[in-house]
Amino acid sequence: MATTVVDIIKIELDDGKEIECKPLKIKYLREFMTIIKGLEDVVSDNVKSLDILIDCCEIAMRQYTKEGITREELEEFLDLPTMYRIVEGASGIVLDDASPNR
Repeated sequence: MATTVVDIIKIELDDGKEIECKPLKIKYLREFMTIIKGLEDVVSDNVKSLDILIDCCEIAMRQYTKEGITREELEEFLDLPTMYRIVEGASGIVLDDASPNR
């Protein structure tokens, strides 16, 4: 019998919705990893970096919510620390050394 260990990060969005972030299924992870790899190329451009993070969060929300969340809603309801937490929960990639999840 297999034992599964999954860290679940619970996040409350600004609109009051609560989501549980856990590792993405392969279906979503492939697309997520392709997009987040682009951060390396735009590390000095804050606007482009934010766009990539929002794209990654949008992919994660396809798994975390039944109805999904649009890009416009994400821009309205997320702040940078929350995006970092979603990325960490979805992929295990820690973008903030001071992550509250560590």
